[in-house]
Amino acid sequence: MRMIRNLMLTLALAMCALAAAGCGQKTFTTEQFVEEANAEGAQMILGAELYSNDSDVTVHDVSFRSGGAATIRVDADVDGAKTAYASCSNQPAFLCYRASNVVVIVQGRPPGAGPLEQAISALASD
Repeated sequence: MRMIRNLMLTLALAMCALAAAGCGQKTFTTEQFVEEANAEGAQMILGAELYSNDSDVTVHDVSFRSGGAATIRVDADVDGAKTAYASCSNQPAFLCYRASNVVVIVQGRPPGAGPLEQAISALASD
């Protein structure tokens, strides 16, 4: 469980840094996001592209070097990501983070993640 909490904290910090660096204006491709998140310590490994019925959205599996997995959704614009983030945030089975046009969705809720989720939601979203 400690490893999962550390992973969530690292991902959260990377998402905050990316959101702050872009001032909400920069948009990412999937590859750019993973590269920049990794530069901030996220240790993500990009996996397979998943099917999306929306041509303005790409979805990929990602895993983390320290274990665990997530899904990255990259929208063509920030508004699409805001909508996806709002929907994801209402699902109790997921931890959701947003930076610009990217939403990272982690299934499961590690113990003690509630306060972290609230803080990151406040910092990483408009």
